[in-house]
Amino acid sequence: MGTKQVHRTTSVDGTEIAGRVYGAGPPVVLVHGALADGESEWEALIPHLADRHRCYVMSTRGRGDSSDHPDHSPDRIVADVAMFADSIGETVRMVGVSGGGRHALGAVARGPGDVDRLAVHEPAVFETMSDDVSARFWEIVDEMDHLSAQGKDPEAAQTFFEYAANDEELDALGDGEVLAAAARYVPVDLADFRGIRTAEGAGPTSPSVLEQIRVPVLVTHGDRTALPDVPDSVDYVARHVTQAEVREIEGTGHLAHATHPEAVAEELRRFLDD
Repeated sequence: MGTKQVHRTTSVDGTEIAGRVYGAGPPVVLVHGALADGESEWEALIPHLADRHRCYVMSTRGRGDSSDHPDHSPDRIVADVAMFADSIGETVRMVGVSGGGRHALGAVARGPGDVDRLAVHEPAVFETMSDDVSARFWEIVDEMDHLSAQGKDPEAAQTFFEYAANDEELDALGDGEVLAAAARYVPVDLADFRGIRTAEGAGPTSPSVLEQIRVPVLVTHGDRTALPDVPDSVDYVARHVTQAEVREIEGTGHLAHATHPEAVAEELRRFLDD
């Protein structure tokens, strides 16, 4: 992918948040999920959007071209996403996946109103997790922490992918180079997860937060997702967001934007260009 520029802004705690810019047209901010930065998360999808949109592939703190900070609380990351969108200086649209979808929902709820449409794919919603699902998730995180402490970040990344990805997605991600690229963000993800564990008050997907969203929201999900809580999380977001639309993307899972970028781009173009 060719690039013309890197867009940068500075958080209130001095952390530089940056994102590469691709294409031309109305601006769209893309927010990545775990074990990724903006570049790696959206590499497959950008060619299908940049022909009609100016795509800002931001990286949250500690990733990509962004700097890092000890504070990885959900509130701080959400504020970074909101500030990045605001710093573009015009009305934008936003796309988020998984944990990035969670941050994007919180950012749009926070305002100040510079985002006029939001699309999220299988956003992470901790409020809907059953006790069993929650326990399994945190077991995965603890195992990642244990492996990382032994210097085994690629194995830690593999552990997370085996939890979140279906068989097709695991085959696509099975390349050692892909795992090595994801592994560099294991320590950052562990910091993000610790921030979630210790957070107090309303999180980015709390009902009181989602009810503040006043723009159209597209919630997509795959019919082959490996995550057991996705149906409940999708229904939850649709119930608490005033203008929510739910769409299933056939033949896809949690990493649809990487394995089926054409199908995802078709849904995004329909929604973003409306």
